[in-house]
Amino acid sequence: DPEFTYTRIVDSFSTNAQAAQPGGSHCNDELVAGQPGLNGYPMQCPRAEGGQVGNIDDWFPIAYVNRFDLASADGSDCGEQRIIMATNAQDRMFVIFEARIPNPDPQCGLAACMPVAKFWTDLGDISDPTARGEQLRAAFLDGHDALSAAGFEPFMTGVNMTFGSGQIRTNSFDDDPWTLRQFEFVTEGDRLGVIQVPVSNNSFAPVWNDLSGHIAGPACRASILANLDGLLTDNTARMGMTLADICNTAESRDDDKVDYADALLSGSGNFENALAQKLADLGSDLSPVQLANRATFASNCMGCHQAAEGFDLGHGVDAPSSMGFVHVDESTVVSCDGLPCFAISPALRDDFLPDRRSIMQDFMDTSCNAVCEQDNPAALQALLSGPATVGLPSGDIPLQQLLNWEHSLEADLAQRTLGNRPRSVH
Repeated sequence: DPEFTYTRIVDSFSTNAQAAQPGGSHCNDELVAGQPGLNGYPMQCPRAEGGQVGNIDDWFPIAYVNRFDLASADGSDCGEQRIIMATNAQDRMFVIFEARIPNPDPQCGLAACMPVAKFWTDLGDISDPTARGEQLRAAFLDGHDALSAAGFEPFMTGVNMTFGSGQIRTNSFDDDPWTLRQFEFVTEGDRLGVIQVPVSNNSFAPVWNDLSGHIAGPACRASILANLDGLLTDNTARMGMTLADICNTAESRDDDKVDYADALLSGSGNFENALAQKLADLGSDLSPVQLANRATFASNCMGCHQAAEGFDLGHGVDAPSSMGFVHVDESTVVSCDGLPCFAISPALRDDFLPDRRSIMQDFMDTSCNAVCEQDNPAALQALLSGPATVGLPSGDIPLQQLLNWEHSLEADLAQRTLGNRPRSVH
């Protein structure tokens, strides 16, 4: 029932009283200090996106995205494959289906992921865009012969976008300010349901201010100190920082809760000093402010999409530019080898895509010497209880229980990707 599943996503922007259908997630399901929120953080509620109910036919795809670079280093999965959908039915809204692809033979490690990499490499040999489109549709939706023979289901399968695998994200301009939210697929009887979840690895700026009094502040500052090493690379495509679950915000918004450096400098100075000491211990000459800028850029959806644009990241590196909150613009068509395509951002064109291509090319170059082996036995045991094995969870299970299960599952998987980013960073 596509209409039911779609309504579950956009109806989450409405209150329970305004909802088009009962059940599912609604923005006032949880109250934080008497106001709508999620995971202990505030959330704007309601928003105009709730008016998208009934508009399912107004959506169109603008990008198929290969994120093979996100494959776990132990081959417990084969990265992500994504489709970006857009609509201008009200203002601008996007839904990104981010499917994490299970490894059909995890005992073989990354070697078993080769068919996915080869699929994308072979696309480059197809000059006819219609033929390329047919290949993409087969791989993403209908089933691709070569991938199916290797054990891969269509990428856009529900279990690839649930707790313990991928996710669905919305990028919304129908109301002010711009916001990004995150969801997971679940079952509701014989229908595909959706649950809103906190946004992964997006901290709330006030936790960077040790005078803010936010209840999660001490835990989040400890998590930042423990995981900031993922931000020390000068490669903007590989910066990232994993955070404790308690730090994940309800939404990533274009407001004053996204500038980490500003929040840091509003504190007592103690956390700034702790960051400086940690950086020194790691042999880095970055300043705490530059580190906070890197976190705003690489560990906050809004930062990468807009708020951190041009920020000084240290070592002569500035945060690259989006196309005004998006990296693929549904309203701007440019020429790609003489054919029309949707415009992409400078950050995607000059920073992210070249790095992703390099990672996949390095993987392909070593394919002849690939060995079928798994050096993380704990991953094999963990995957036996993962979504690819047990299927989608029920929407009747409390959210916190599902999040705890996901955290336990992922603890036994490789914590780094093929591209050497923190695994949980997107």
